[in-house]
Amino acid sequence: MNRTIETGQILLAIGLLLAAACGDPSGMHGADGLGADGFGADVSAHVRSQPPQARIGAADKAERHSAFARGLERPRNAGGVGELQAGRGDAASRLELAALLVDARLSGDVVEMAVEHVFHNPSDQQLEGIFRFPMPQGAVLTGLAMQIGDRLVEGELLERNKARKTYQSIVDSMRDPALLEWEEGNRFKLRVFPIEARSHKRVVLRYLAPLDHSTGHPRLVYGTAAPGMDGTIGRLRVRLADRVLVDRSPWQPGQDVIIDLQRPSTTSWTETRPDGTYTAIRIEPDWSAMAALPARDRNRQRRLAIVLDTSRSALEQQRLALDTLRAVFEALAPGDRFMLLASDLRCSRVTPTWVSGPAAIDAAFAAVGAIEPDGASDLGVAFACAAGAFGEGNGDGADQLVYIGDGIATWGQTDETALISAWAPALEGVQPHAALLGKGADDGLFRRLADRLGGRVARLRTVADASEFARVVAGASSALELRQAMIRFEGGSARPTRTLGTLFEGESRTLLIHTPVDRQPPTTVSLLGRNGWHGHLQRISLDEPSTAEHVAIRWARKQIEQMERSGRDSKDIIKASLAWGVMSRHTAFLVLESEEAYKRHGIERRKKSGDTPRVTGGDLESLANGPSLSPDRIQPGDPEIRIPAPANARSVTVILPWGQTLDARYEQDGVQAGAWVARFLIDRETRDGVYQVLVRVAHHDGQVELLRLPFTVDTKAPTVRVRIRKHRRLRDTWQIRVQQRITVHEMELVSPDWRQAPDRKKLWRRRARVASDAKGVEVRFPDGQIVPLVAIRRGLFRGDWKPTAPVQWPLKVDVFAIDTALNQSATAVELARPRRR
Repeated sequence: MNRTIETGQILLAIGLLLAAACGDPSGMHGADGLGADGFGADVSAHVRSQPPQARIGAADKAERHSAFARGLERPRNAGGVGELQAGRGDAASRLELAALLVDARLSGDVVEMAVEHVFHNPSDQQLEGIFRFPMPQGAVLTGLAMQIGDRLVEGELLERNKARKTYQSIVDSMRDPALLEWEEGNRFKLRVFPIEARSHKRVVLRYLAPLDHSTGHPRLVYGTAAPGMDGTIGRLRVRLADRVLVDRSPWQPGQDVIIDLQRPSTTSWTETRPDGTYTAIRIEPDWSAMAALPARDRNRQRRLAIVLDTSRSALEQQRLALDTLRAVFEALAPGDRFMLLASDLRCSRVTPTWVSGPAAIDAAFAAVGAIEPDGASDLGVAFACAAGAFGEGNGDGADQLVYIGDGIATWGQTDETALISAWAPALEGVQPHAALLGKGADDGLFRRLADRLGGRVARLRTVADASEFARVVAGASSALELRQAMIRFEGGSARPTRTLGTLFEGESRTLLIHTPVDRQPPTTVSLLGRNGWHGHLQRISLDEPSTAEHVAIRWARKQIEQMERSGRDSKDIIKASLAWGVMSRHTAFLVLESEEAYKRHGIERRKKSGDTPRVTGGDLESLANGPSLSPDRIQPGDPEIRIPAPANARSVTVILPWGQTLDARYEQDGVQAGAWVARFLIDRETRDGVYQVLVRVAHHDGQVELLRLPFTVDTKAPTVRVRIRKHRRLRDTWQIRVQQRITVHEMELVSPDWRQAPDRKKLWRRRARVASDAKGVEVRFPDGQIVPLVAIRRGLFRGDWKPTAPVQWPLKVDVFAIDTALNQSATAVELARPRRR
């Protein structure tokens, strides 16, 4: 039940709550979250390439509400497409995105996302790359998996420095690690090695994302904006639960996939754990009731003090900053006045007074375009300059401060709390809006300022984002708003108060709270705030909450964010991050090539491995004709067999070559979804050789089908032969060739009976190339260069070396080789100077 009450008694209640908000003696902890709606059963999908244009102006109240909401319709939570940049130095380039596979599952008021990028390396070189992925605003990163060979291996969350050291030590020994770290803002980067020549690399990120509700109803939005991408995405598939909603080849980046959902029947979701109850509560002000109140004049002319960051950090985003300034100018209504301020160590007035009109805009834009960004950024000076500008002349209350920059104070007063305490009172009555630019932009200061004074904060990446920001700022002065909004929980064992800041019409919030086991969750919440000169009190009775997963993890993410922002000791943040499995700025996900590798580096496993190894093939009939297990060579360990048999099969039994029988289980969720899976152990005492697994599938109609899956146990590292010669075409360059030497061991793996052949030498020559299993070779030279060699045929690798110092003979090099079973060798070789041809 919602109820809106008027005037004096409400303002008195707000005052009492402001006093109560200073503490929380109850033991119930809360954290503000992004707004998110629930969902229903009916789902539809459509694709939108561009958002509708906002219509802001003279209109009735309902029309105005709709227009302002549409001005925000481009989803803020859509995220984007990741990119994999590989190569060295100037030769680095973006790899082709062959496929983008999005799997979503609704859980309460959030959506669980598993986003798989499949990149293709078309070159003949093995590469190391950096994968960057823009997470949706408010998302919680929960997992990472990467393809290593033919397997999908789950990452493990570690303290960041330990993860970095482990990654680097493994790269130096030519194994297959990956390291995922926070970069800045909502961007993460993944260091990937190796990216094999002429092959695909799969990267899977898992995260929780809020639903979009900017149009008044819940939607799942997946954005495919990829500003740096040339061409198309090979394939895009978006699946919600078991329904494929989009499957197109190719796909043009830049479009948004939007899935409309029904409104939920509840506004709260809970998750119970041994330490208490975690609750997510969606708070939506009664905008229709506020719109019915007597309103101020909504067609007031504005005064805009526009602060443009001209410090040295603005160089990176100078073009986008000028595009944003142009968009703000274009959104001015007739009669709006502005003052343009350029701010770095000092703040100067580009326009000396409040001006308006096309001529003033052209003059201001030309003047600021001639400024060369330099120096540090003193935001205290910028606030003082803006406050002084608003003190001059007469305004009618529609005053706005528009900041364009990275939001970071690097000179003078740099503490966020001190800056807000010093300048928020001087800017009372002014709406602060911030367009944040650059990868390192920080929204902390301006978001807190906007929550206190009412305003918008947006991270901009494109010209379209700049145009949208300008439209929203233009509509903000006439939109309904709830300032100094706060929540009081009632009806439980405790009555804490939580501050929400400012909400604009059409917005909502999701609050996350933790109730200890000895207390009761709240049954009623009261929303209080100020709408113009009216007080607002809205009591909301909480329905019976629905059960949902991940509420506790979302609460933990908010706690970690608060710890990071308040400057808590990194040890406390790392402890909380590892305990909850939620990534922070001080932790990272590390992927190693095998379970044995995690044990070797002393890393406790919380995540299970992916499809290691897996059966190739699309269906059971095709497998019956030629079943295989991939990779076909493995070390002792605990691999998995993945059998894509029908879900309604009576049973799937795996019979191992040493007589052990295993019952496979059907996986409905996760990376193994849609397959029967069995894990078995290959003991360290198992001799190298070719083995065979028998799989018996009992179908639902009683038919029994047998599959034979061979695999090879291989524990011997490859041995190599090295040759060097002067390059025929390149000056001062040497060409080095490394060829795998086939031993009796390798030959017995591919031809166990080769000794019984009538002509063993002829068989050896014929089978030598098949027996070659080396998949990567690198050579380290005395000058420190490490040259990755390219496979020119099976077992033979070639590369070029241009010395940086005179060559000393005999030449001492280190040769690193790795085979398909991930056995590796490191060999020191002395090479004599080759004879002249």
